[in-house]
Amino acid sequence: MKNTEYIKIILKFWEYKKGSCTPALQKEFSKILGIKEKKVFLVENGRTGQYIFLKSLDLPEKCNVAIQGFTCNAVVNPVLWLNLKPNYIDIDPMTMNMSLDSLKERIDSKTKVVVLQHTFGNPMFRTKKEFNEFLNEMHEKGILVFEDCAHALGGEVEGKKLGTFGDAALFSFGIEKVLSTRVGGALVVNNEDFLEDIEKIFKDMKEVSFFHTFVWLLNPFFWRILRGFKNKKMQMADFLRKIKLLNMGFENSELSGIKPKYYPRRISNALSCFVLNELKNLEENLSHRKEISGVYAEYFSVEHLGKVRIPFVRFPMVCETKRQKKDLKEHLEQNQINVGDWYEPVIYPKSTIQTAMIYETGSCKIAEIVSSRILNLPTGKNITKEKAKEISEKIISFLDEYENRGGS
Repeated sequence: MKNTEYIKIILKFWEYKKGSCTPALQKEFSKILGIKEKKVFLVENGRTGQYIFLKSLDLPEKCNVAIQGFTCNAVVNPVLWLNLKPNYIDIDPMTMNMSLDSLKERIDSKTKVVVLQHTFGNPMFRTKKEFNEFLNEMHEKGILVFEDCAHALGGEVEGKKLGTFGDAALFSFGIEKVLSTRVGGALVVNNEDFLEDIEKIFKDMKEVSFFHTFVWLLNPFFWRILRGFKNKKMQMADFLRKIKLLNMGFENSELSGIKPKYYPRRISNALSCFVLNELKNLEENLSHRKEISGVYAEYFSVEHLGKVRIPFVRFPMVCETKRQKKDLKEHLEQNQINVGDWYEPVIYPKSTIQTAMIYETGSCKIAEIVSSRILNLPTGKNITKEKAKEISEKIISFLDEYENRGGS
């Protein structure tokens, strides 16, 4: 979006909460997924979508919601807020998605919902048949299937969009996801049996406030300024966050499993304008990520992908040891290469109070091993093919030298 267009959105105070952008975004988003507009509910963030879906089910307290143990607190919190119990499932180390063997071992009569997370944009299943067989199996057990598409906007399996398989799904437009909007999300309801109850909840929700909308709109300018502080960038960011001028995508209370008082909210019109503009470039965005992911895949063995090319929101790379991961990350950062550590720990981010998430250390052993060794490489629009090759070659060079030194 051009600066002049962005400034116009900021200056149109009278259209902050309501206007033409939100219905336009709903229409465009439903078109992308190939579903009816009435099935799309635009909300403040992805976890809000998950929260109102679970709330609409009116489940008995302490029912289990199956969640993989390699995720973000944003997936766990809606479960806690409704006094339900997260049932952590281990992962498949090849896909970093939920292990079906672990799921079958751990679901029980108290399990009412399974959250399928398409980690980094990698689909849980490779074929429609596998998806449908899983859905049928869960439904026979009286369990609903909820897709977590926070990383998977625009992803598909055999031409069918992710987020349209399960009973419902969440999408995130937030920080470090497929779009670069830093805000917004959607709940998609495929099972029409739940539409009426969700509509009632949604109708009573307010839009993101005028003040919070204004702060969100100013955030990109703040980040541009912060880049100039280099080494003090995060210190300055933390200061701005404390005085409520920089939104990091979550409130401090969420780190300990507490719901912010103003949740849940709909997305405001001004923020919808921002998301709508980014959404129009989705295909170009996904094409770029697929290309960059392909470059990384040529350098690093990713056996489970085969010939599949996925537009990873971040490209996962698992080191041989925790020490190697730490040393490699430091090496790359010294070379101004920003790598991520999703998901270390298994309930991300590190500042999350793990006991508040009711996670028992050792319950997801594979997830814990992967979590301690994982790095993820950038695939966004600022990464060119040449840059991706440069990053890959620096990693290969480091690992070769690391091995020659005996891993020290």
